[in-house]
Amino acid sequence: MYELWTAGEHHKARDIHYELHPLVDVIFTETNPAPAKWVLQQAGLLESAHVRPPLAAVSGAGQQRITELLQAGAPMLGPPLDRLTG
Repeated sequence: MYELWTAGEHHKARDIHYELHPLVDVIFTETNPAPAKWVLQQAGLLESAHVRPPLAAVSGAGQQRITELLQAGAPMLGPPLDRLTG
């Protein structure tokens, strides 16, 4: 995105920016860092999605919303996160 922008390809860089929005929204689905840890655990990159109190694990509704956002951002994902959208 940065390279496209600095090369004057502003429309292409802007397209990438907007395609990344659903993936950025994942982080803010619930109290951070729980959503990020849950995604990494689902992808097999973390052993546990545990967060220390006073934070709470991602709720069932949050997991569903994260899954929807990951599917919306699927074109921007690469291995190993791309398997979360299948």
